[in-house]
Amino acid sequence: MLSQKSSLFNIFDDLYKFDELLNIEEDLDVTFPITKEMLWTVFCVLYTLIEFIYLIMYIYDETTREIFTTLISYVTLLTHDLEHVLICSLLRAIFMRVRILRAHVEKALGDGKQTNTNLDRVEALSKKAQLDLNSLLKAYELLHKSAEQLNSVMSLPMMIMLLSSGLSSIMLLKGLFRVLQTAVVQQEAEKVIVLYSVTRCIKYTFLVIIPCYYSSTTNTQVSQIRILLHDAMNSDNIGKLERRRIKAFFQLTRESEFAYALFGVIRLNMSLPLSYLSLCTTYLVIIIQFSKFID
Repeated sequence: MLSQKSSLFNIFDDLYKFDELLNIEEDLDVTFPITKEMLWTVFCVLYTLIEFIYLIMYIYDETTREIFTTLISYVTLLTHDLEHVLICSLLRAIFMRVRILRAHVEKALGDGKQTNTNLDRVEALSKKAQLDLNSLLKAYELLHKSAEQLNSVMSLPMMIMLLSSGLSSIMLLKGLFRVLQTAVVQQEAEKVIVLYSVTRCIKYTFLVIIPCYYSSTTNTQVSQIRILLHDAMNSDNIGKLERRRIKAFFQLTRESEFAYALFGVIRLNMSLPLSYLSLCTTYLVIIIQFSKFID
């Protein structure tokens, strides 16, 4: 992602313009909570450090070359994990702003009769500005532009993560099955191998699930905006000019969806983790069967 710094700066710039338009630029503790992102960063660093120490202590020989090689590998893994944290943070930031935008659309189409009881901390930020449909359409375009740029920036890192996670999960599970088939796990090193394999496979699974979750929930919020616009467009209580504006907004939501797709091929939604697990399981069975002939 360092090679696409300009695109990253453009994403933050468009998000700031969106916040200025909706008068929420001072509410970063809700729309982009730095504390939570720092906690995720600290967790990734601690997890990588603990795993590295356990590998050195229980699995690898304590030779300088192996320690140095393992250290380089884990620095690379940590860098990739922190990059993934940044991607998920941006996905979450766009998701939060789509929720605020949906609350604005509901307020604008409901003639200000939006009930306070149905608003949570995020959607309550819609009270900070009173926008018409033209301003909401401009805000939607800004947010969609940020989503498109994020989709371009994260395509290569996410594709590398999917490939490396899939291959690593298959090899880890293969090694785990070998350990479990040999004998009862009694030695400390074998227990560490089992724990390491299970933990890392769970980690890889969550790395796939989290961006898919934010992508699906963002798309759901946009669908709710489309439903609100569709209902308002078919209402008899609006004039012709207002109906045209609503129709233009509705057409924009249809043509410019918040659907993330890696290189335009792999769509990030909740069906991807199931396909990912199914593919890993299939290749794991194939590798185990062929390994009997190789061994």
